[in-house]
Amino acid sequence: MPKLDTAPLTENGGTLVSGNGEDLLDLSRDDVLAAFRESGALMFRGFTGGVESFCSFAERFSTRFRSHGGSNRDKIDGKDTLQTVVAGTERIGPHSELRYMPFSPDVLWFYCVRPADEGGETTLYDGARTVEGLKPDSREAFSAKPLKYSFTAPPRIWTRFLEVSSVEEATAKLSGPDPKVPEAEHAFSFDGDMLSLEYTIPAFTRPRSGGEPVYAGSIARGYEHDRVACAFADGTPIPDELRQDIIDAAERVEIAIPWRPGDVVMVDNSRVMHGRRPFTGDREIYTRFAYANFD
Repeated sequence: MPKLDTAPLTENGGTLVSGNGEDLLDLSRDDVLAAFRESGALMFRGFTGGVESFCSFAERFSTRFRSHGGSNRDKIDGKDTLQTVVAGTERIGPHSELRYMPFSPDVLWFYCVRPADEGGETTLYDGARTVEGLKPDSREAFSAKPLKYSFTAPPRIWTRFLEVSSVEEATAKLSGPDPKVPEAEHAFSFDGDMLSLEYTIPAFTRPRSGGEPVYAGSIARGYEHDRVACAFADGTPIPDELRQDIIDAAERVEIAIPWRPGDVVMVDNSRVMHGRRPFTGDREIYTRFAYANFD
């Protein structure tokens, strides 16, 4: 197997893995894992194999894949675990995927079919560097009180993201603790078939790779939508200046990925946030949400 040809992706983090026409599947799994644990975000460029190799490559590092559940994503080839990224052309602020609920994915995978005509870079934000960049008062405020995410979902959404088919199955699944974030807690109820969920989690958590606490959440202004809200766990609103400090700290360490066809990106969802710059023209990026198999 070829030795990984790596270089820093940017001064703000990430690792570029360069190929010279090899198939992704030719890479050493152990070498890829070592690089991933080190940086939390890998970009593979210059490899061949297409979507099939991308899917097979991701499977080497995963126990299984899950659906996002959102209605603004398309299935690819009828697979609910291979989807387009969220629709639209607007900017999306820094967030970790589905960290407002139990069972969030460990690893995010992206595959570029077609980049935008202009803009459309996927953005990454190292959660440890984000914490380091916060004002001392902000760090103290977020350390003092956990966050509480609240959202509601109709059955067409919760059946997909919980991977169940009935209220009874959903109740059984949600009755246990979150295996991904042991320090998190959640409460839920059903009004008919409408799910209401509250998810309480520290603002700063330790990534699955260990190390210093990171911010890997979803409170960035402009990302919340009509079904998800976030406040402190005691019910007090998060002041705008605290939200803005999180955004500012993340954006100071932003990593922008100017896509090329065939590029693959692998992201530690417990450590590195992501977003999107606005764009024009057609843009086709596929994604998979994975539970890790790093043993």
